[in-house]
Amino acid sequence: MSDPYAGIGADADEYAGIGAPASMPMPNAAVSVSPENYSPVEGNSFLRNALIGSGKFFTDLGLGARQVGAQLADGTFGTNYTPALLKEAAEKRAIDAPVMETAGGKVGQIGTGILTAAPLAAIPGVGTYIGAAGVGGGTAALQPVTAGESRAINTGVGAGLGIAGQAAGNWLSNWIRARATQPIIDAGLTPAQEAAAAGGQNLGMRLTPGQASGSRGLQQLEAKLESQPWTSGPFNSLKRANQEVLNNAAARSIGENGTSLDATVLDAANTRLGNVFESVRNPNSVIITHPPTTTAILDQIDQNASGLIPGSIRDNPLVSRFEGLAQSGSITGEQLGSLSSKLGRAASKQMTTPMGDRDLGQALFQVKEHVDDLLESSLSPTQAAEYGAARGQYRNMMNLTSGSITNPSSGNVSGALLANKLQRVDRRGFLFGGNQSDLYNAARFAQAFKPIVGDSGTATRELGLGQMALAIPGSIFSRLYLSGPGQLAARGTVTIPQAIGGIGARLAAPVAPALLPGLPGGAGALAPEISSYLLQ
Repeated sequence: MSDPYAGIGADADEYAGIGAPASMPMPNAAVSVSPENYSPVEGNSFLRNALIGSGKFFTDLGLGARQVGAQLADGTFGTNYTPALLKEAAEKRAIDAPVMETAGGKVGQIGTGILTAAPLAAIPGVGTYIGAAGVGGGTAALQPVTAGESRAINTGVGAGLGIAGQAAGNWLSNWIRARATQPIIDAGLTPAQEAAAAGGQNLGMRLTPGQASGSRGLQQLEAKLESQPWTSGPFNSLKRANQEVLNNAAARSIGENGTSLDATVLDAANTRLGNVFESVRNPNSVIITHPPTTTAILDQIDQNASGLIPGSIRDNPLVSRFEGLAQSGSITGEQLGSLSSKLGRAASKQMTTPMGDRDLGQALFQVKEHVDDLLESSLSPTQAAEYGAARGQYRNMMNLTSGSITNPSSGNVSGALLANKLQRVDRRGFLFGGNQSDLYNAARFAQAFKPIVGDSGTATRELGLGQMALAIPGSIFSRLYLSGPGQLAARGTVTIPQAIGGIGARLAAPVAPALLPGLPGGAGALAPEISSYLLQ
């Protein structure tokens, strides 16, 4: 039987060039490349070269170990393995040369040497000069050599580099230790700001390094970081956390809890306080008054306000009515409750309206306090405690709901506006430090350390695809800057370079003990190159 495929391809020349120009190469034709123009690393990325360099570190160790074993075998058993391995080392070095001429290749080899030697830090004695010489010399001894090179010289150079690396490590460790233990010094905060900072931090509020040190230079740097989309995240988190602490202090001051003072929280407080006040306004409860005491108190209020208000406090209709009831010797709980509520509203109007009389408002509040004291004196111990707490909570709620201090939608309290309000209505408590409650301390913190950059939305509007690529490293940098070491560095220095140096030193402190012992080993990997350079 004849072969059906016989002859196929025998006359292929008659089909040559059909459908294609004569100059087009055939599909399977080899494309020649000039040897002098070929580079095995051309087009490689830095990361790829670094990975190749990292692998070279391990393959060199393997080849070096084989050479050491061959030399021992040749000397002991008379074998002749060494020449072949010397030739293999020369060929390997030639193949690796293009990669090792790149920055990535060098970083990969040296970095792998350091990280590989770092676990040796757990061995006792490695942190000494003798131990460092052993690590450096041992690593260098395992590096492959070619004909004409000396493993002994490499070992000596590696040991010397190990000692030098240990000396550098000791110096760096001492520098870090000295920086980390520097005392905190005052770089610009006043005693009042220090007190405000301590009060806020006791509540959980945080400062930026620029705020903690009072350094204008650092605050300008922080303003720039907070304004950039890729570095603003940690700053926004810090502001949000401080806002929540302030909101919580405000909520607790009116008997509620949470990190928001929105309309639902305010309504709950108002309803609860209203019920407390209504419960003591009993028309059947008769309070026995002591007219001389009331007269003496009103006389004292009049004396304190003399020359500050027109006429006498007794000219006010509410005060006049109260004095008349008190002089009768008895008054009902309902009457005292009604007078207390009206006196509070009248005093608030005088204190807050543009045409009001601040001094008259303060005098009316003092009369209201006496009315409330009379009402509270008629209650049982449990009721008196509840009513006394409600009085303070109601006073705080009146301050918090004045003007635009509280945003009922977001539930956020403006610390700056609250501080201004407290400074107006309670100078003794806020301005002179008589009231050290959480609400007052949070307001003092907010007043002393206002946000560096307002929430204008600029950082969000500027965030594009390009900025998103920088968000991760930028956020990491901002978090490190705002960390505890960052604040300590800022408070312990005056200039920006010193502050940044302190941050770096404190951040390096936890990892330095693990990395520094690896330096001799990493340096030992360079012993063949250094020794060959010295012998040239």
